[in-house]
Amino acid sequence: MNLKKIKILVFIVSFILISLLLSFIDFSKKLNYYNINKSYNDSLKVQIDFKKKLDLNKKEIRLYYTNFTNSPYSDDQSATTQIDNHSAKLNFFSKSIPLLFRINFDEHILDTIRIKKVTINLTNQKIDIDLTKFIAHPSIRLLRKKSDILTVDLSHINNSNYDPYIYLEKPIYVHRLTTLEIILIIIAITILSFLISELFIYLLFFKLTTNNINSTLLFLLIISLLFKEHWISKTMILIGVYTAFLFIKNKIKLKKINFYGYSLFFFFTIISLIWSVNIGSSMPKLIGFTPFIIIPIWASFLNLKINYEIIFKYVGMFFMLVAITTVLQAFFRYNSTFQMSEFYYHNLSSPLSTNAIYISVLYLIVFLFNLSFLLRKKGKTQTLDYLTLIVLLVYILLLSSKLIVVLLFLSTYFLFYSFLKLRFKKSILILVTLLTFGPFTLLIFLSENNIFKRFEKITNIEKIKEVYSQDEFGDNYLWNGLNLRLLQLRAFYDIEKNTNFNSFLGVGLNNGQELLNERYKYYKMYTGKKWENKGGYLSYNFHNQYAQTLIELGVVGFIFLVLIFFRLIINSKNNNNFLLFSIVFIFILVMFTESILVRQKGIMLFVLFPIIAIKVNNSKQIGLNN
Repeated sequence: MNLKKIKILVFIVSFILISLLLSFIDFSKKLNYYNINKSYNDSLKVQIDFKKKLDLNKKEIRLYYTNFTNSPYSDDQSATTQIDNHSAKLNFFSKSIPLLFRINFDEHILDTIRIKKVTINLTNQKIDIDLTKFIAHPSIRLLRKKSDILTVDLSHINNSNYDPYIYLEKPIYVHRLTTLEIILIIIAITILSFLISELFIYLLFFKLTTNNINSTLLFLLIISLLFKEHWISKTMILIGVYTAFLFIKNKIKLKKINFYGYSLFFFFTIISLIWSVNIGSSMPKLIGFTPFIIIPIWASFLNLKINYEIIFKYVGMFFMLVAITTVLQAFFRYNSTFQMSEFYYHNLSSPLSTNAIYISVLYLIVFLFNLSFLLRKKGKTQTLDYLTLIVLLVYILLLSSKLIVVLLFLSTYFLFYSFLKLRFKKSILILVTLLTFGPFTLLIFLSENNIFKRFEKITNIEKIKEVYSQDEFGDNYLWNGLNLRLLQLRAFYDIEKNTNFNSFLGVGLNNGQELLNERYKYYKMYTGKKWENKGGYLSYNFHNQYAQTLIELGVVGFIFLVLIFFRLIINSKNNNNFLLFSIVFIFILVMFTESILVRQKGIMLFVLFPIIAIKVNNSKQIGLNN
């Protein structure tokens, strides 16, 4: 059997197995999506079963419920009953399934109770609620939380003025599959099956060579950036161990490593421990900065034989699969909530548990790498390559980050310019660019879409004036992305004016938040409930990496940060590397609106992709050197 037939066979088997697996999985329990009608004109029954340990009979329990995800619970939407034989059954009439509900316990229950099941009973269907979805009022301790048992400690409540309660962390979404969702599921299964077939062939011929291992690690590192940060840490541990192995084998020569200024910045953060106002806070953050050293050393061994084009092709496909999956989940939610916001910004990226801006930056960079390979490709271009780019482009627009959308057009223009300038005269080049990007840009910014509305929302001059004219804002002040960032810059200025602040060296790594929180309190901004230590805006950083660096590492640290940009830009200029220039340009602007080095994901983005762009440019596989 030849290679092509094996790949087709693995694809078909994968497609069938994944389809069968999805048909058997109870998604209602895993995702709180329920395949029932939105309209349910009947009596609804909720049953709560307790583990037989305490005598809870005749103790009262109340269920509050609502049919709107953004509405508070109210007394007129409730049902009350007593616990009888370790079970509480609440019946009420409703025209629709309650999207959210909370359970209030009798204030006289001062023991540790165990709930083993919460069930919604319909005429034709029974739904078991995943108990891990419940969270409790801060005065209540959840001792144990599993899908089959929930342990609640009520013994510490003394003279409470309220009934202790637990409530669902996420709403119960009522859902029926639509034709479009079925199509998206089939597309997602097709892409996943294709990736599995390609992986099978790769593993079939895999040899433990340095290039194969490095290619695999690079692929894993890039896709790990999509998910929770512990996946990045696990991949970095693998890379760190392998880099140490290469050192022991003397396959990495220090004199051949170019750190591009990253090492100087890292070593300065180490030295900053000397004057850090809180070393205990700085040390964990310093560990998060190790990619500034590890990635350049490891990347020094990524030689010209590594096929970056193939790596980013499969990275792009994986990103396309994730994009389609999150859009599909947005359809699921929309079918219940009927809110178009499910398809945009943080709601769209919520399944990835990552800020939409970081996901936007990641998708934009992967888009630019794939676009660069496509423009320079000499052979026949596959339809899949175009499809990948289109899906990535649309997904970036759906994520609706204002700055990233602007950077999308600018960086794409840089790459097209580098490609077209070799083939056209300057006047023709300008005309082609205007005809290509002009109509599409006007369509995006002049049509009534979510991106346009978000731009319109932040351009309120009166709201901008209030940031500097008011000293107190109160709990209910409505902030948007721009005026909040302007206030944080005002806070930065106020901190710098403080005579006790060392502007030259800063307060030490990861110690700027306390100073910023003091300004939040001074402005009387919302700081959460009384029992919350870091509620409200107290967990919001400067949203400006330059301000963050100046506060924590002072002017010296800021100079080292600028030095990184300077060396990368010089490299892009000397080597005619428009891909590198585009990526550096993205980070320079994004750092005005995000403190990306506060997050591990941001650190990895900042260190990894500029170095990979340099490696790609040096590769003999594509003619980026002109």
